[in-house]
Amino acid sequence: MKMNELKSVLEARQINEDFPKTTHIHEWKAQGGKVIGFTSDYVPEEIIHAAGILPIAMISERQIPLPDANMFLHSSLCSYSRTNFQLGYSEAFEFLDGMIIGATCDGQRRLFDSWTQFGKTGFSYLIEVPLKLDQDYSSLRYKQLLKKLIDQLNEHFGGTITDESLRQSIKAVNKKRKLMQELHELRKKNPAELTGSVMMEIMNAGLRMPVDQTIGLLQNLISEISQTKSKRVNKKRLMVCGAPLNSVDFMSAVEDLGAIVVLDELRMGSRQWIGLVAEDNTGYPLDYIVNRYLGKLPEATFSPYEARQNSLLALAEELKVDGMIYNTIRHCIPHTYTSPITKRIFEAKGIPVLELETEYSMQITGQAITRVEAFLEMIG
Repeated sequence: MKMNELKSVLEARQINEDFPKTTHIHEWKAQGGKVIGFTSDYVPEEIIHAAGILPIAMISERQIPLPDANMFLHSSLCSYSRTNFQLGYSEAFEFLDGMIIGATCDGQRRLFDSWTQFGKTGFSYLIEVPLKLDQDYSSLRYKQLLKKLIDQLNEHFGGTITDESLRQSIKAVNKKRKLMQELHELRKKNPAELTGSVMMEIMNAGLRMPVDQTIGLLQNLISEISQTKSKRVNKKRLMVCGAPLNSVDFMSAVEDLGAIVVLDELRMGSRQWIGLVAEDNTGYPLDYIVNRYLGKLPEATFSPYEARQNSLLALAEELKVDGMIYNTIRHCIPHTYTSPITKRIFEAKGIPVLELETEYSMQITGQAITRVEAFLEMIG
């Protein structure tokens, strides 16, 4: 049986196709549950979970029309930020009770400004993520912002987020991350035993359902894979980096050309599960959350930039990649400027890089397919 035909993969695909009108969200709301949308991997899922609220990533697998976003946001803002707005503003997302935006770039910062003026949710919050990792005040500032978030969630929704509820949420979210890491181990093998397109299908679904149900889905998939015997062939091993990308079709198109994506470094991709929050009952759980989120793979906007490059190179060497696709979104300043730097550093290490420019979750074009095909031929 093909990997993309496994029962758990088909279930994940159905969740993604039905989103936002999924059974999980409908049942959650029917039971009186609250739902908060978030736009960044620097919005701690643990805090929202500890509030008894369902966190939902504001992502899309496909390029969607942006009539409302283009009315309230300038077209020079990246299509990811405008898609975040369009989804939240649309009637299909009327179930949202709040929006939390994690700003690691000016586009997300301006998204928050517009959302507070024109958005439809009663609750909104901005996390202005500190960008200087070598400064002592960065951790302190991030912790202050998270503490304020906890206070505002408690006040607005009438809950009580305690240290104990945070500890329990840390354990739950860590369990999900450990299962994602277990799946990732299959990609390390040569030949890889899990495709990038299936991994993205699962990651997308996991950002749209309660954590306990995501854990069940991952456990079922791991069990199915262990019982499935299929022939694996050696293919060119690629990593995909850059601006936000949630298109399963993009990954499938690349892999249909004879490659396999063994790693992504994407905002709502592997960045969500790389690194765990410490499970230590002797300290303050908020400190451990801060350490995990600011200590993981740095964003393109962070400084010193060498920290990001060193992390990417280490991952590339660990996964034994043959090449990188660096995808940027038009008007995404951070990745537009860092892509050439990444290309130079990687190629100096003998890892070729293909730079692509698209719109967020746009179907891969024929021209881009031709470039990927030529890139794979060059790799040999």
